[in-house]
Amino acid sequence: GHARASAIVEVGSGWPVLLVGTQDSADPTRNELFFLHAAFDAGGDGWLRPTRSSITELDPAQLSNYAAVVLANVVTLTEEQITALE
Repeated sequence: GHARASAIVEVGSGWPVLLVGTQDSADPTRNELFFLHAAFDAGGDGWLRPTRSSITELDPAQLSNYAAVVLANVVTLTEEQITALE
């Protein structure tokens, strides 16, 4: 017999990913998120739609808008941020 397989694939505009870091630099390539953002944002209509934020600007109420959150060099979080990430 013939082996068959079926799948349903949802095609959208990419998964929203929040990249949260701790530092700003006069040289953007020295920012801890610069290369990660560039890799995730390669090509416009890719699988991922990255947004950058600093830990001091992180709004826990907005976290539900993202499929994933990446914390880069983040040492401490507020209780509210921790609860929102869980």
